[in-house]
Parts: sequence; structure tokens; C-alpha cells
Amino acid sequence: MASLVVPVTFSGPRGRKTLRTLIDTGAEMSLIPQETAKEIGVPIFGEVSVKGAGRAVVEVGRVSGIEVPGSSLCKSGPMMVWIFGKGAIFPGTGIHAILGYDFMKKARMESAAFTRTRALRCKRKR
Repeated sequence: MASLVVPVTFSGPRGRKTLRTLIDTGAEMSLIPQETAKEIGVPIFGEVSVKGAGRAVVEVGRVSGIEVPGSSLCKSGPMMVWIFGKGAIFPGTGIHAILGYDFMKKARMESAAFTRTRALRCKRKR
């Protein structure tokens, strides 16, 4: 599993916010903090009970766009995100969001964090 941390801009009806984000090939979904969702005006569609190491209820919303600054190819249009509580996802790391496989597939992204090639690449659409 490859992962890397980059600045990512999330857009909503009320604005945009750039967060230090983990791109995680092993994550099935993308997550943003509750305060960011409120700040950019992400519409909430409901709640989902999530099981893992513990149990939590998270909100589900839709951002109007996601892009990796500096790469005109790494972006997506409207996309569902899971919204979690306050603060960093991993306390002490400064990582405030996760982009999972759902974003990577939509943006046609490849990551190669453990090679000598560029760590992040988005394919051109054919």
C-alpha cells in the first residue's frame, strides 16, 4: 500500500479550503473534518454507522470539487465525502483529510510512493 501527504483543495457552495491530506490507496472513502464541511457549505445527505476499531456515526456529504494544487490533472467534480469530528484525523501529524480510492479512481490517479519516479501522477483522459 502506498500513501503520501499533499495539500488538497476541497470546494463547496460557500468556498474552498486547502488541507494537508493523506492520499491512501488502502482507504475506500474520502474524509474531511466537520468544521471544513461547515465552512465550505457541504450539503449533508445523512448519517452512516461505521464499524472498525470502534463504532462511530459519521455524516455523509457532497463536495462540489476536489483538486491537488499544482496538478491540473488531479481533480474531480462533485463527490461524496464522509465527515468526521473536529481536528486532525491523526492527532499530532497535521493531517486533516484523507483521499481514498474513490477519489483516485475518479481522478485517474496513480501513486508510486515507494519508487524513484514521481510519487503522484494523474493520467490524461483519452
